Amino acid sequence: MITWLFTIWLLSQSTPAEARALQSTAPAYLSISSAALHLGAARVAGIRYRVDPVVLLSIAYHESRFATGLQTREPGGRVSCGVMTPEPQAVCDPEELTLPGGYLAGAAHLRAWIDVCHAADHWHHDVDDEAIQRCALWAYAGGLTFRSFCQARHRPGCDAVAKFEERAQAIRRALGIPL
Repeated sequence: MITWLFTIWLLSQSTPAEARALQSTAPAYLSISSAALHLGAARVAGIRYRVDPVVLLSIAYHESRFATGLQTREPGGRVSCGVMTPEPQAVCDPEELTLPGGYLAGAAHLRAWIDVCHAADHWHHDVDDEAIQRCALWAYAGGLTFRSFCQARHRPGCDAVAKFEERAQAIRRALGIPL
């Protein structure tokens, strides 16, 4: 009963036009009703962790193509879990495999990296929010050393941040959000 009520509430967080707009950015992976659910879950997680819901949707597209219960095997016998596959762990928490739980876990992970990146730049007088966001996206994609690893030479997976940003721009355009 609570799951159905929560589903109805998530659906109410998006207008039909917004759901159609998000669905148009990934028609092979989203129906209009699932787009409404993803948009609602991303907005709830974004509010909870003070992160941009569009960036959360972009990461979810990149990491899982919006597949909610995803469990991806990682090196060392670990798994990445849920729609945003935030960080490898020994076993998936069942809550992370739900739509809202997956977005909340991903948003918490991104917020932690935003805070780390902000703290690393705390001595700058004019902290650039865009630079902090990029730092956090690099860290989300592979940890803080990932950026250095990728700058040494182009390697597989090193285009993740560009893909996050490109997808976020496409979602913003579709939703009519200024770039």
